[in-house]
Amino acid sequence: MFKRCRIGSINTLSPAQKVRKWLISFTARVLFVAIATVVLYCFFRYIVLGILNFLSVQVLEASPIDENNKIFLASMIIIIVLVDIYILKDRLSKRK
Repeated sequence: MFKRCRIGSINTLSPAQKVRKWLISFTARVLFVAIATVVLYCFFRYIVLGILNFLSVQVLEASPIDENNKIFLASMIIIIVLVDIYILKDRLSKRK
């Protein structure tokens, strides 16, 4: 009888399987970051801006915050990008 030749362990993946696993992982990360970005944008746009406008008008009796304020938009974008980077790095480190 011929003896079967083993090239590697059972868990050895072919290059196509590695690419498939990487694509699935990458696609999941991109979709998760896109969803997180939309949720954070809505959070900043409606909830935080609504609360800050309410507090500034009712409590401080100041003018409402302009949602097109450059400082507000810049801080919102920076925070969203930092959270997205954290999500990507965190998910990348757990996939290994």
